[in-house]
Amino acid sequence: MTLNLLFEPPISISMSCLAKIEAIRNKGTLDLECMKRLMLARDMGEENPLIDRDNYTENEMLDALIQPYITGVSATSSASSPLKPYELIAARPMLNLAVILSICDKDPLVSMKWMKQNRLAFLGSIPGFKCRVCKAVQNFITKGIDDGKKVGLTEQDMRMLEPLKDQIQPLEGM
Repeated sequence: MTLNLLFEPPISISMSCLAKIEAIRNKGTLDLECMKRLMLARDMGEENPLIDRDNYTENEMLDALIQPYITGVSATSSASSPLKPYELIAARPMLNLAVILSICDKDPLVSMKWMKQNRLAFLGSIPGFKCRVCKAVQNFITKGIDDGKKVGLTEQDMRMLEPLKDQIQPLEGM
């Protein structure tokens, strides 16, 4: 896992979330089953002999599931089809939030409680502020792959949305 930004400013919330993930990882309480389900959905249909679907490491899963918040440049962009800065801004922070809430504990309500207690997160510092992560993931699913690409989601991201939605279902309305 790298120290890239996960969300738009305030920047310190990204580092706070990375520190929380690392602390949970060291404690041994990351939801590895959820991470593996997300990885299997993400890599479904990929015919890559280098992918060992039975033996993902924690690092491989974290690096694949939690992507940096980037403005304008992507590993998938090329000189012939560069991504515009707004394309990655739209979806990546919400997808990162959904993944973080789903993997930090088997119960996403525990992760949400931590997020609300974090003074660096809007959830805790602005009274009445709602996360709306379930609604965002549902919108990504209903809009489909064409609209998903418009907001910066890859096909792999789109494939893992269904199991992610199921995992964060208890957060609906929050």
